[in-house]
Amino acid sequence: MTLPKSVSEATDTGKSIRDHTDEIRKFKLSAKNTRIIMLARLSFSFILTLLAAGICYRYQSVLGTGTTLLLFLMSVTFAAWFGSFRIGLANICLSVILLLLVIPLTSVWDIAALSELILYLLLGMWINLILHIAKKVDLAAQFDEKEKYYRNQIEVLKKDNIYFRQEIKVRDEFLSIASHELKTPLTSTLLKLQTALHNVRNVSLAKFSVQNLMGMLESAELQTKRLSKMINDLLNVSLIRTRRLELEPEKSDLIAIARDVIGRFAEKLEKEAVTVTLKGDESVMLDVDKLRIEQVFTNLISNAIKYGEGKPVEITVKKKGSLALFRITDHGSGIPEGIRKRIFELFERGSNNSGHKGLGIGLYISDQIVRAHRGRIVVESRVGDGSTFTTELPIYEK
Repeated sequence: MTLPKSVSEATDTGKSIRDHTDEIRKFKLSAKNTRIIMLARLSFSFILTLLAAGICYRYQSVLGTGTTLLLFLMSVTFAAWFGSFRIGLANICLSVILLLLVIPLTSVWDIAALSELILYLLLGMWINLILHIAKKVDLAAQFDEKEKYYRNQIEVLKKDNIYFRQEIKVRDEFLSIASHELKTPLTSTLLKLQTALHNVRNVSLAKFSVQNLMGMLESAELQTKRLSKMINDLLNVSLIRTRRLELEPEKSDLIAIARDVIGRFAEKLEKEAVTVTLKGDESVMLDVDKLRIEQVFTNLISNAIKYGEGKPVEITVKKKGSLALFRITDHGSGIPEGIRKRIFELFERGSNNSGHKGLGIGLYISDQIVRAHRGRIVVESRVGDGSTFTTELPIYEK
């Protein structure tokens, strides 16, 4: 016997032994209870037979031989159906003995009476056999039904097993990517702040450069904002995965939301010399969670700037039937077909270029938010010709 390697393993082993012992005990109790039930049914069927014999003995002259045999057949039927084939046979044998006692001997040797007794015996055997076959068919049907149920349960468990394995894999990837991506801005921010403190403490006023200090602080601020965005994205992923993402819809104008989001990128657009044009209807009103839709637009516009290779970005917001459309087009390198099929999955990116930093969860969050609004995001892309992301949101008229 191999000794357990740890306390937890020993605990698990002990628990397994206890569970196994409990199962054996339950099985023994179940078998014992079954025997008790069968014995009780046998006793009850015999009591019925004796009761029938008493009635026949007391009122034989009134009932007649046919009614007497019918009363005994009722007890045989009960024994065969609620007991077993053997209990039915035992009841038939007891009934024949009692019939010999109940029916006068002069009648027993009468050919007619003897024929009725033999007929009773054959009929009892036939009823017992028919009920035995019927019970077997019923048990077979129950067995097939249980087998089907347990097969379905096995399939459900297999699917759950695959799902949980995938969840564990996603968790491991999440921890790996998150630890790496969060460490980078933290390290950079810490380095900038340490350098700034060193300059303030040790550099003389003659050589001190306010411009350099401002550059370090701005860089630290940028990394802090990036870190804050990553943390918020991770919190959003947690809300989505635990199905606790709640919406607070309000009447909103998608055109106004798009203008606000583009305005937040003004400094970045100017720095990277990227032109963004917005066109469409004057107003597109619908009930949405404004903050969540802003988050979707922010992710899509950020990706268009990131992967657009400095080329112009076109945004269109308009109504189309019962849908509100937000379409954003960049003219970057495009998305390969293999990546395009899984682009909205967790930790997937729109490019294999390792130079683009990020957790790879922006599109996943955006897609889940739009799905929560009963909409969808459609992507069209060709390698070398850019990509178009179209967000479709339903308009509910009150």
